[in-house]
Amino acid sequence: MKANVLLIVSLVIYLSKPCFSIEIDELRQVIEAMESAYIDISVDYTWDQSPPMTQEDIIGTGNLISIGKVSKTLITARPFSERSLSSEKVKLIDEHDRSFDSETKESYNGKIAKCLSIGGWPKPVTDGTITKRKDFMPKLKLSPLGFSVFRFYPEVLLSERLANTELCRMNSQIIKINNCNSISVDFIDPSGRVTHQIYFSADHGYTPVRFDYIKSDKIVMSVDVLGLREISDGIWFPFKGQIKSDSNEWAEVYEAKTVILNQGLTDEDFDFEFPPGTRINDEITNLQYIIRPNEEQFNKWLNDEEIISRIKSNNTPKASICRDKINDTNKDSPKNVTSSTTEIQPKYIDDVSDKAEVVSDKTRSRTLWALIIFPAIVTLVTLGIIRKARRGK
Repeated sequence: MKANVLLIVSLVIYLSKPCFSIEIDELRQVIEAMESAYIDISVDYTWDQSPPMTQEDIIGTGNLISIGKVSKTLITARPFSERSLSSEKVKLIDEHDRSFDSETKESYNGKIAKCLSIGGWPKPVTDGTITKRKDFMPKLKLSPLGFSVFRFYPEVLLSERLANTELCRMNSQIIKINNCNSISVDFIDPSGRVTHQIYFSADHGYTPVRFDYIKSDKIVMSVDVLGLREISDGIWFPFKGQIKSDSNEWAEVYEAKTVILNQGLTDEDFDFEFPPGTRINDEITNLQYIIRPNEEQFNKWLNDEEIISRIKSNNTPKASICRDKINDTNKDSPKNVTSSTTEIQPKYIDDVSDKAEVVSDKTRSRTLWALIIFPAIVTLVTLGIIRKARRGK
């Protein structure tokens, strides 16, 4: 309700003024209305580098580069620093042409964080972490929100910076920025030096279209919005943008596929289940364990011809080892970008064949107990019938 009222007020201010004429406090009200309009948001997008890095760039470094764009998702809700669910899928390659698919998923519901990592070479490994640490949350400045009015969040809201009129200065001259008629505001430090300059598109209700970071009167980094779409009445969201720093030869490029605003997300939406076989490092309980398959998943595996052949051919139980040891089976193997240092003890089950053996052991145990208990029950029932017959005589 507050967001709608503020949006109406901002539109009244905007429409009542001559073209492009706006005061600093009026701009603050418009930006505050935009901020208030975001309750939750879901974005499907890609992230890339331009120009892309090549294998020559990583020779001798042991690093990996992505093949093509990175597919990402971000779901978050107020407070955005306390609720998030994000994922990332990418194909990675090293300087020796060895590649693998990598997938990560991270969630935080305000209390507990989870992280899932799938990938590695030559054999993919699935690791999970449960913790109360918040460092698994995505950095909002390197997400779609980093191109919006939430560029400086969670440190400060843009409307709050505009409220400090002693440290901001309006430039009323209209200039073209990213094909938009724009005004700008200089943000200064107590000494009077400009630290940031933000451009607002008058064509899109004063939505920010560029953030310049300034040091010693020189632009050291620019965040450009290269495309906007109206996702709600009066709310324009950046669908394309790039981040360019003078310390890098390339730019980080972002492009959204779909954006959904205010779908009514709850805490339950910021959680996920680890897939069967995930090796868990639970920092809350200080335990390490493996997620066992449920009956439905196990039955599915038993109908998989490939898995059945693996079970038949593998009669020797395998001891689980940590990811670092897996990657060390070949000294020249590429480093996994999300490698875990958690050591999984040999008592853990690491393969489908071992899971099958465990289920078989349980089945054999239940059968043995049935063979012991069933005759005893039959004997007791028979004795009871004989005693009753004798009393009747």
